[in-house]
Amino acid sequence: MTTSAEPRGGSVSLADLGLSPADVAEMEAGDFTLVFNLLYHWGDQEELLACIDAVMPVWPRRVVSLLDWRVQALLALGRTEEAVSEAHRRLEANDSFTGRRGLIRAHIAAGQLAGAEGLISAMIEENREHTVAWQALAELELARGEPEAALTALRQLNQLNPGSRAYLMGMVEAHEARGDWVTATGYAVGLMESAAEVPLSLSDLQRLSRFFAAAGETTRVADIEEELGRRRAEVLERLQAVVAGSLMGPEEPESTPEVEGSPAGVTLESLRVTEAERARVEEGARRLFGFERLLPGQLETMVCALRGEDVLTVLPTGGGKSLCYQLPAMLDETGTTLVVSPLIALMQDQFAHLPENVRHLATFVNSTLEGDELRARLNLTVGGRFRLMYAAPERLRQPPFLHALRRAGVNRLVVDEAHCVSVWGHDFRPDYLAIGKAREVLGRPPLLGLTATAPERVRRDIMRHLGEMKLVVGEVTRPNLRLEATQARDLDEKLGHLLTFCRQESGSGIVYGGTRRRCE
Repeated sequence: MTTSAEPRGGSVSLADLGLSPADVAEMEAGDFTLVFNLLYHWGDQEELLACIDAVMPVWPRRVVSLLDWRVQALLALGRTEEAVSEAHRRLEANDSFTGRRGLIRAHIAAGQLAGAEGLISAMIEENREHTVAWQALAELELARGEPEAALTALRQLNQLNPGSRAYLMGMVEAHEARGDWVTATGYAVGLMESAAEVPLSLSDLQRLSRFFAAAGETTRVADIEEELGRRRAEVLERLQAVVAGSLMGPEEPESTPEVEGSPAGVTLESLRVTEAERARVEEGARRLFGFERLLPGQLETMVCALRGEDVLTVLPTGGGKSLCYQLPAMLDETGTTLVVSPLIALMQDQFAHLPENVRHLATFVNSTLEGDELRARLNLTVGGRFRLMYAAPERLRQPPFLHALRRAGVNRLVVDEAHCVSVWGHDFRPDYLAIGKAREVLGRPPLLGLTATAPERVRRDIMRHLGEMKLVVGEVTRPNLRLEATQARDLDEKLGHLLTFCRQESGSGIVYGGTRRRCE
């Protein structure tokens, strides 16, 4: 079973975009991938192959993913023998479950079922819990004309990953092969309903469209075609914006200007810090927090904050941004520093890691508190008990909360994860847009914004919402980190990659998921 690349909503060509394969080769990786997706699903596969061939010499480090694209394009063209050859080449470049999966699909499309069976047997023998192997076995059995055997493989897949999309799609195709259109339709509807949480892939939508067309479900076909048309327009719009260079203009380089107080920022070297200011901050860091030395950017940020200046600080993850507001809050003799933080877990973690000798001067207000406890903390804040208060941005929409803080006196307003203010930030939060109005209600206290994620256009957008600020930018380049992407056809293949990766890696790590349900 291969994925068709038949156009939806009209065919698209490179000429329509004013591009040539050579132009595509000059694009960034994320941009040429948009071209690939557009051509694969709605364009000419020969043009896709030409673009891949043009990109490959320019991006040799991406040879594995580019070979994956070549295999898909060749299969869509029906050039199955070439697809098998390219899939072998891809597997030699990087022996992985993804590579084997591509070779299995190519073998099945070419009618080389024995070759596919050998690969699947080896995968299952190596790891019986790998979902990709059982999905591939179901596809092999359907290619053999054995829907009952395919159902057996799919039941095993469901035991390993209950209700997965690969299982639902497999059940659709297996029951269709048995001639049981009622049961097949039930699974197809279930697959469509799963899109309420996470949208279906283009390949799944196209396969469902073909199934419902064969089943005579014209209304459902129309709904899917409408969604495919919307997706096509979305990808085309994004790509046209890239080609036209209209995404707010070219990204400006990460650099700090030479003149102190310029709109773009200050260098750490040019910001003048007096010996008295340095001594006060360094002594406080030792006495209250036990730090013998400060990290780059911390001193300059804290000096600006203690002077009452508005400042936006961009420091890398692990660069000590929390201390930049915690220490000034503790050095203040009166008043409260209000920290707007986007996540309950984040504010609780920062509170818990405060040294015991200052923790009693800090508190947090969030939805985990009962009404009596919330009122008690606000009353203590008004009474001058707390120097530091963490709160979610949603609190800034509540007049009683703002009124209590106004009575307490807010020395400075801290916006943690300040990129959330910007529509160009990766975690845009509409409630962050209430900060400017809330600041006015609080008496316009000095503002301190902190983030590790703010290229030039994000900084400009933050200042557009919060006002001009002095800018302190530390070195955000992390030479010990690298970024690598692996293509997956659907959520289930992503899970297979994740399981393989986790088994191969030692030590600790973090896995991010798109939804809470998916994480669970």
